[in-house]
Amino acid sequence: MQKESKPSFINKGMEPLKALIFDLLYNQYRGVIVYVRIFEGELRPRQKIKLLSNQKIYQVEKVGVKTPQEVEKNCLITGEIGWFTANIRDIRDTQVGDTIADINAENLVPLPGYQRLKPNIYSNLYPHDSSEFNEFKKALLELQLQDSSLTLENVESNILGPGYCCGFLGLLHREIIQERIKKEYNLELILTAPTVSYQLILRNGETVKATNPQKMPEWNKVKEIQELFINLIIITPHEYLGNIMELCQSKRGIYQNTQLKTDIWWQITYELPFAEFITDFTDQLKSLSRGFASFDYQFIGFRPSEITKVDILLNKQLIPDLSFLVHRQFVEERSRELCFRLKETLNPQNFAVPIQACLGQKVIARETLPALRKHVTGNLYGGDRTRKMKLWQKQKKGKKKMQSLGKVEFTGNLFRSLLRNKKK
Repeated sequence: MQKESKPSFINKGMEPLKALIFDLLYNQYRGVIVYVRIFEGELRPRQKIKLLSNQKIYQVEKVGVKTPQEVEKNCLITGEIGWFTANIRDIRDTQVGDTIADINAENLVPLPGYQRLKPNIYSNLYPHDSSEFNEFKKALLELQLQDSSLTLENVESNILGPGYCCGFLGLLHREIIQERIKKEYNLELILTAPTVSYQLILRNGETVKATNPQKMPEWNKVKEIQELFINLIIITPHEYLGNIMELCQSKRGIYQNTQLKTDIWWQITYELPFAEFITDFTDQLKSLSRGFASFDYQFIGFRPSEITKVDILLNKQLIPDLSFLVHRQFVEERSRELCFRLKETLNPQNFAVPIQACLGQKVIARETLPALRKHVTGNLYGGDRTRKMKLWQKQKKGKKKMQSLGKVEFTGNLFRSLLRNKKK
């Protein structure tokens, strides 16, 4: 009986090094620890290598394997999986899926690595104290090294200072990153509400993606806005079927079909805008079904939609950090809601503060924060009423002048209070 032959890697010795990075780990003493699979050639200490993605050159210090402890070796040969260190201190130089080659190799084609994951939702992250920004930046970069699906982009807020616009795979991914920063790095964070990316088709035919309302091109240059849709499948008992269908309809869902799975379990299929799903859909679904309903979804691409940008004005001054994107169907409802929450959050001034939500040049919602009033007639006793009227008119003129000259400061503490009110 013949033994079945097993395929084996043959190290010819003359082939140039070609290795694929499949994992990374940061160590404060040794720098980035790179985990690789050797496809061709061999990897030795003191060997000079280059990363094909950015052509950065490093000298290998140590190589080894995990058994599961880290064991150093003299070299890694073709077919082996192991690790190496090269005193790589800049985390951004390495990435999962990159190809490593010998410094003398020429005209090498990168190995077919991992496909870069695309984020589905975005949130702006800021340190609670702006003086901790360096520690906050280091924490995010180290987490990005371990989690290649986390994307980072610098943002600057006039209210909260420097931060990052982070891309996540979903709400659970966002929550995991938040908790890891809190527990592993002992940092308090400020997270804005999750948003999605929109696809903008400009009048010149160019297609761009936008996640931040502040960085959108001018409105007259945009021909069409498309938003991301999902195919949502919900499994629920029969008694909650009607309430769940009403919920999907209120979230701009497009009904597809209903199927009876068992005697009591039904399956509902909807096509739903992802922007409506990430807000509070899960909480409402669990509340309506008392926790019995479950769901699954898949992305089905971008579709044209009536998305508009709403700006917030405090005393006729634009606050860019409060601008948001919303579907035209909900523009008045959510604008009124935000204006009311701002009225409850802002500190009273010596003059009345108009809070306005504007769609272009049109004001679609308004609240007025009453002024602090001094009892100017408290020292008057008796006499003609005209004495009181004169003091009231004088006070009214002063407040009108203050309103034309005054400026409302929307600080970081007020922004945090606004986010807390939304969670409630």
